[in-house]
Amino acid sequence: MTVGRVLVVDPDVTVQADLRRAVERFGHTVATAADGRTGLQAAVETPPDVILVDRDIKVFDIRTFLDVLRDNPRTNRAAVLVLGLGDLAHHAAIDGRAEPLVKPFHPQQVAARVDRIIRRVHAPVKEADLRGDLSQVALWDLLQVFGTSQRTGRLRIAGEGAAGDLWLHDGRVVDATQGHATGEKAFYRVLGFSRGAFHFVPGLTRAEPRLLGSTEMLLMEAARRLDETTRLRDSLPDFATTVTMRGFSTIPPGIASEIALVLDEPRAIEELLDILPHHDLEILQVIAGMLESQALVVEEEHAKLSFCDADELPALRAAALRLRRGGAHGAARVGVVSPRPAEISRLARALGRVRDFLPSAEPPVTFDDQLLGSLGTLTVGGTPVELLALPHRECFRPLWGASLVASTTLVFLGSAAEASRLAADVRELDLRIVRSESGHERPSGAISVLRDALGVSGGRAYAAPR
Repeated sequence: MTVGRVLVVDPDVTVQADLRRAVERFGHTVATAADGRTGLQAAVETPPDVILVDRDIKVFDIRTFLDVLRDNPRTNRAAVLVLGLGDLAHHAAIDGRAEPLVKPFHPQQVAARVDRIIRRVHAPVKEADLRGDLSQVALWDLLQVFGTSQRTGRLRIAGEGAAGDLWLHDGRVVDATQGHATGEKAFYRVLGFSRGAFHFVPGLTRAEPRLLGSTEMLLMEAARRLDETTRLRDSLPDFATTVTMRGFSTIPPGIASEIALVLDEPRAIEELLDILPHHDLEILQVIAGMLESQALVVEEEHAKLSFCDADELPALRAAALRLRRGGAHGAARVGVVSPRPAEISRLARALGRVRDFLPSAEPPVTFDDQLLGSLGTLTVGGTPVELLALPHRECFRPLWGASLVASTTLVFLGSAAEASRLAADVRELDLRIVRSESGHERPSGAISVLRDALGVSGGRAYAAPR
């Protein structure tokens, strides 16, 4: 059994005793302290695995206490849980690296959480991750090295404004994902990355492989497709260019008819590549032919949709101001969350064609397959509303409180069942959820989602149960 060390820093002796009894039932040792000074002294003398500290400790305030912990090499590895009465968001805002817990709580539940942390900390050391840059080693060479050494794990490539994953089993690539693409389509896309960073995590596997052929054959086919795609790209507009149908009544069956079917409103070429299930090369070949025959035409760059009519501006501006909690300052902010981060990217791309939306100069940061950062700002009657991508996974949800402390609304891109599983978290943060399961990848649908967020149209908005 793994035995860990736990430190409880709380002025309430009853809380100290309750947590000590609960944690000791899991076999861990517990030290206690009543204030920040004695707590830091105990932590330095016997470095704990986990520290439970009250937000309102005396002598040293909580932020000073946490700063000293982080600066000391004997204590900077400890997991910290901040306890206190009040709003979860206030605790989360103290330190993004500390996990917030609201009093009152069940000591047994807190002890179980502490035990899980200790088990994770003391877990056997796994095979080390491998990181590097494609400027140092080509992706093709890297896959051949992994094949020779029969490595199993996930290889992530991030660069050139995109990211993709290759999954290996005993050295063979068995699956690939990139954006909305999976399998061979994603594999050929990822093999086109010539710049960026790579990160190999050993041991991760795929339950159902989607690539069944040999990696050598896939690499040969990828090389052929990359050459043809490069030549074809020179004759095509930039993939961010929006195209529309010219109105031809006769379109040959196959990919061309599928393109015509989804072009019920203008779309970017890159969006067509995502929507259609065929490989990118085949889609681009058809697009090139349709542009040449003028069945497709490039839409004028200035052709953007307006978020609202002029006579709606006063009401919408008032609604935008209500997105901000009373007494809060700065731009109103709306969080955007999805279990599939690619849906957030599709929403952002659709908003790029909305006249009143200004995309962020710095795209959201991608980490551990999650997005965090500003998507851009919608201006409603002179009032800015910032859209903020937030990571969906439960372990990152303390960031929601810190990021949306002054906000009232969260946009969720997913099903009703998935949204209902967030009920406890949004209830703690006192947020209203606006849900969109589909359609937000189109500019008109993206506008509808944001209007729902403002509370000016119904259909998908609901409050977290209380």
